[in-house]
Amino acid sequence: MVALKQWLATLFAVLCLIAGLVTFPTPIPSGIPLVGLGLAVLVTHNRQAPIWLRRLRRRSLNADRLLVRLEAAVPRDWGHILRRTRPRGRDWQ
Repeated sequence: MVALKQWLATLFAVLCLIAGLVTFPTPIPSGIPLVGLGLAVLVTHNRQAPIWLRRLRRRSLNADRLLVRLEAAVPRDWGHILRRTRPRGRDWQ
């Protein structure tokens, strides 16, 4: 039952990410919240997602900057979840 819940949460997160990326360039501001929700759900329900996201942020400064802006744009709880994936050892100002 737990595996099914994790699988469904991961599927939901991936669908939110895809929908967010598709609607990101549209004038209706639905892309940013969908990407934030997808990442927050993925990081919360998947063991490898925080490791993968932290590695991506460490390797790509542009991805890290985008995620820092996303942390501020999404609701507070989602931003807190995304802040936990910040690479360690950097000065965050």
